[in-house]
Amino acid sequence: MTIRVSVNGNHLFDWKGSAEDVRGLDKWVRSAARKFRWSAVEQFVDSVLANVLDRGGLDPLDACVEGPIIVWKLLSQPTDHPGHLYRDYIETLDFGFDISRDDRPKLLRVGVKVYGRTQDQRKRLN
Repeated sequence: MTIRVSVNGNHLFDWKGSAEDVRGLDKWVRSAARKFRWSAVEQFVDSVLANVLDRGGLDPLDACVEGPIIVWKLLSQPTDHPGHLYRDYIETLDFGFDISRDDRPKLLRVGVKVYGRTQDQRKRLN
C-alpha cells in the first residue's frame, strides 16, 4: 500500500507499508510519545501535526520522526464505514491524504480529503 500525504495541496511525502508495518507504527509512536514525556499519545501526535502545518512541511532534521507520526494519525481516522478506521483497508487500497488547518482560535482541526485507489480506479472516499 502507498499513502501520498500533501499539505494544502502540496505533496509532502509518500509512505509505503503493509498491515504489519502499521502495527509496528503503533508501538513506535507510543514509544516516541513516552520518550518525549507526553502522557497522551493523541496529544503528542496532534502537537507534531500542528508543527508540520505551521511550517507547511516536515522539518528536514526530524522528517524521519514526523512522517511516520503523521501516517499513524491519518490511518487512525474513522472512515464513513461505521466502526472502521483507514488502517482497516491498508492491504486493499492506496490513499492520498491532503491535510489543511481549520483556523478557528485555539482549536486544531484537520480537514482531510481521502482518495482510495484499487488497481487503476481512483475514488473520493470522504
